[in-house]
Amino acid sequence: MVPNQAIKTEDLKLYSDWLAEDVLSSWTICAEYLLNKYKCNNITIEHKKLSDGSDEAISVDVSTRGLETEKVAHSKQEKDIVEDAAIAMGLLVTQLLRPCIFIRVLKQGAGYDYYYLSADSPNEELLEMTGTEIPNSGQERLRRKINKFRTKHPSTSGYISVSCFSDKIQIHWGHKSECNDA
Repeated sequence: MVPNQAIKTEDLKLYSDWLAEDVLSSWTICAEYLLNKYKCNNITIEHKKLSDGSDEAISVDVSTRGLETEKVAHSKQEKDIVEDAAIAMGLLVTQLLRPCIFIRVLKQGAGYDYYYLSADSPNEELLEMTGTEIPNSGQERLRRKINKFRTKHPSTSGYISVSCFSDKIQIHWGHKSECNDA
């Protein structure tokens, strides 16, 4: 396992050059709500690198801003909280593993949620983010996403980020299409 690293939810503000601050703030409070609910002071990132397909597990300390989050459950529907929190966690993990110099949302139906440029590559990378509170369901969620890309978007490659809040796991999986493997 890679030595402990750290992420802070307040670091989502790094994306404010490209994404609306109010939206980032909403994602952040949703992430903090679920991180607090499941006592996620430390998570494991299961990372499959897009570049070479190698796997690594990274232990990551997670810190929040310490704000009151209980009202989140009375303000948004559960599914929306999980999805917004998953976007926040996906962005934080992306920034840790593949620091961005640019990010933009894609149109619905494009396959992935966002594309971004990383600091160490001139190539666009794609990012799909999803989340779950159901224990032990992250790998199944990942399989469904991979199957979606193989059948509906066979020429795409990118990262699939699955936030498994109850399991304290963040899957950040590089998916290469067979069309791009040559």
